[in-house]
Amino acid sequence: SAGNFFAGGDFTPFGYYGLTRVTNKLFRIDTINGYQQLISTIIPNTGTWAGLAWDPNGEQLYAMSSFGTQSELYKIDLVTSSAQFVATIPVYYLIWIAIDNNGKMYALSNNDRHIYTINNQTGAATALPNVSDAGFNYAQDADFDPLTNTLYLSAFTARQNNIGDLRTANTTTGTVNTVGTIGATPYNEMDATAIAGYTYKYTWSPSTGLSDVHDANPFANPAATTTYKVTVKDLCGKQATAKIKVIVNSCIGKEFDFADDATTSALSSYSIFPNPAKNSVTITLPASAKSSVITVYDINGKIVLRKNLNSNNTSEQINISGFAAGIYRVVWQQENKQYVWKLVKQ
Repeated sequence: SAGNFFAGGDFTPFGYYGLTRVTNKLFRIDTINGYQQLISTIIPNTGTWAGLAWDPNGEQLYAMSSFGTQSELYKIDLVTSSAQFVATIPVYYLIWIAIDNNGKMYALSNNDRHIYTINNQTGAATALPNVSDAGFNYAQDADFDPLTNTLYLSAFTARQNNIGDLRTANTTTGTVNTVGTIGATPYNEMDATAIAGYTYKYTWSPSTGLSDVHDANPFANPAATTTYKVTVKDLCGKQATAKIKVIVNSCIGKEFDFADDATTSALSSYSIFPNPAKNSVTITLPASAKSSVITVYDINGKIVLRKNLNSNNTSEQINISGFAAGIYRVVWQQENKQYVWKLVKQ
């Protein structure tokens, strides 16, 4: 029935949640077996639920209801399973809300087909310049990819023989592009869409020599021996800490040691471009009479590519089109010398 349609869904540190449109049921859904656990019945002040989105920046779940002349924004407390009214949004027939990695909220109006930015404190709405022109008909949803911060829409249009499709939206212009069809069955409509993201927050200290202090697995290249401390914090504020010591030895295991080369190369001779990359990268190296090897590791430390280089090889192109999107560690090694890059595959 229409009451069982989901107004939207999103991942939180507590799991995946979905909110129904008419029956006002908040569910936690097991994404492995599909089991739906009823958490609470939450009724908006006015209208019917039309959107649900997690703010990864402010660590807050928001819900939106819509009705005749306007819409309303709510905060959902996952501990008490209650809704707190935040503000009125002066736009009606909104059909989803989505929040990017920086905490900026967006919504789509099925009335004028504009995507709006929404102030999550005042409810103020600003239309993006272009009409999405996606021919939306029913209750679709949208979410941001936590890795690329790209806005994805699960759309549905009668102009395409009632077939659902996946689209991306430009959050500056408001225009959309089709990625592909969601199945081939007529009326195959996705009314709750979410992309799994990060559950914990990581903070490393000190920051000296680290590639990213908020990365779960940063690359460390300190000039001197350093003890790093990582603090891991969950949604409830619970945290755990651990320490790791990176030892820099001036004799062996040094990141760079060019003493045995006839000519000492500057560090600028080493580069990887482009980065981030989608299809291929080119690694530039200084000339050397010795052979070397390039190894690419995924985020779990698994080797995904290893390539032997001949002597005097100063440029090597690596095909990464088959890699999954994510973060990789690229290591060039030549006897006791090495250089390490952090590569982002789009």
